[in-house]
Parts: sequence; structure tokens; C-alpha cells
Amino acid sequence: MLFPYVLLPEHSIYKLQDWIDQLFYNVWCKADPAVEYSVELLPDEIKEITLEIHYNDRITQDYFYGPIQQVYEIFQSFDQSEKDDLIKHYKDNNEIKNLCKGVLDCTPFLYSELDLLHPELKSVFENFFKSLFDSVINLKLIQNRIGTIDEHYKDFVKINNIGQCPVCGLYPLDNEYNHTREAYDHYLPKSKYPFNSINFKNLIPICHKCNSSNKGAKDPLHDESRERRKAFYLYDQSSDDIEIEISFDTQTISDLKSENIEMVFGPVELSEEIKTWDNLFGITKRYKSVCAGCDGRYWLNQIIEECENYGKSAIEFYNIKTKEAGKNPYHEINFLRRPYLVACNNLGLFSENYEKTN
Repeated sequence: MLFPYVLLPEHSIYKLQDWIDQLFYNVWCKADPAVEYSVELLPDEIKEITLEIHYNDRITQDYFYGPIQQVYEIFQSFDQSEKDDLIKHYKDNNEIKNLCKGVLDCTPFLYSELDLLHPELKSVFENFFKSLFDSVINLKLIQNRIGTIDEHYKDFVKINNIGQCPVCGLYPLDNEYNHTREAYDHYLPKSKYPFNSINFKNLIPICHKCNSSNKGAKDPLHDESRERRKAFYLYDQSSDDIEIEISFDTQTISDLKSENIEMVFGPVELSEEIKTWDNLFGITKRYKSVCAGCDGRYWLNQIIEECENYGKSAIEFYNIKTKEAGKNPYHEINFLRRPYLVACNNLGLFSENYEKTN
């Protein structure tokens, strides 16, 4: 990622995750074989919500009443060690930062693993946790209690106001004044990971190209061989800036193609996270496309063609533009413009000899 997001420290919409935490730890994991399920076992607010949904004629799907009972009755058959295992899986899957950083005692747990342990529980959990984000969070009676995701987005972009996608930096994001908003990506896909579908530490507004066109349901925590890997945590304020170096294997810049561009990312200590970032979002291919396309041609021609308008030589104008780009890296794709222009300068494209012969 190019820069981290700031997580809203508090928001009413986080209540939904709090309710599910209570349900998991205080109801399901305490399911007693001798105690028949009843809504009276639920914490007061969850009980109210469950009954409101159950008796609302306009809500045709059973989001809470039946699934909560099904899970309770399955947990009744578990011994304490099995419950303890599920408690650890639940806790670990909600420690998004530790999972991304590869903390050793924090282990990701997949639906495929749950399916091997208990297929029925996997099926119930999969439907339940997906519905929390796809449907439940949008129910009016839930929104009356916790607010809407649109309201969360407006509050979110007020403090995350760079205005560009933090993953690719290529596209602007809707701000608080737009009547639309960006979609929230489940960084750990809700189709693969149980328990965190409404954990906002796992929800990141990113551009459509990153979300739908590139990442989709790719897994940040495992490569194609199912090996564990580190990934950027998009709320990590301690992360280092990404370094980009560009070089060309041709002097014919007017006919530059993606395959003529070499792109190296740093710093070295983040090489594993950078590789994951590239794999998830197709970063190298997309950046090369920008440099080989009209943006790259404009950056180069701006130096060569406009320098005289400012009474500067090409090299003087290059120094001005690269300095400006360094001060405002996420404005007009400057984080990519700068290394592109450096690569052009390394070819001598802004030298006096080049100007005289072209």
C-alpha cells in the first residue's frame, strides 16, 4: 500500500461486531447440554433485535432467530477443548493486524478448515456471517441503533482525506460531499474467513479497480500454493513509505511499451508485503501501463515542451517538477511521475545535447 488509513477509534456502527462477540463468547461458547435453547439466554439488546426481526412481516429471511439456535445446539455437542479451539479461531480471525504481520501465535482459520471439522456448522456460520454485512447491517431496525455504513464512510473520509486510493494511488475516492461512496473491501475475504465480516478493521474503502477488477476474493494471507505470507495492514500507521525505482531498456521513449520498463519496489525489509500487494492488486502491471501510456508521455512532454514558457532549460524544469512531485506524492500520480522522470533523466532526455538533436 502507498499510505495507511486512520481507523476511526469509535463509531456506533461497531456495535454490530460487539453484539456478535457477546453472542459468540457468552451464548454459543457457554452452550450447556443440559440447558435447552431459548431467546431468554441472549443478552438484552441481541434478544430485542432477534425478536424484532423474527416478528417483522417485512423481513422474510431468518437472519438471527433460527441461525442462533442452530449454532447453540451444535455447540451443545462440543466438549470444552473443542469450544476453546473455536474461541481461539474466532479471536485470531479478528486480530487483522497480527494476521497480516504474520505474528506466530495468531493463526488464520478458513471456512475450508471448519468444513473438515464440522460441515453443518460451517454452512450455518457461512450464511450467518455473510448476511451480517450483505443484509443485516442494512436493516432499518439495525440502522436505527447503530447508524448506517454511509454515515460511517462520511466520518471516515473526513479524517482520511488524501482523496486517493491508498492501495494504488491511481484513482480518486469519493469524499464526504459526494452522494455516492466507495465500496468496502473485505481485506480478508468473507467468502474464505469466518467471524470478521463486520469487523471494520477488516473493511477498507478502496477504488473499484483495486476492489473488483483486481483483488476480488484473493487471499492476502496465503499465496497460490497455500503458503502463509505477510501482507500490508491498511491501518498500520507505523508502516514505511514505498520506494519506486524505474528504468528503461530503450531510448525510444516515443514508442515505450510496458515490457521496456523495469520497476523495483522498496524498502527491502518490506519485500514480502510488497510482493503480496503486487499479487493482490496487479500493481506492477498497472503502474507500467500508466508509464507507457498517455500519462507517461504527458509527463515527459511537459518538461521538454513547456520549459521555455517558464524561461527554463529542460533540466531546470525537470528539477522543479520532480521537487514538486516529491512534496505532493499523491496528487496527480506524482509518486509515479517522479521515478518516471528520473528514469528519463538517466537516459539524458533533458540534457542540452538531447535538446539540440531533437
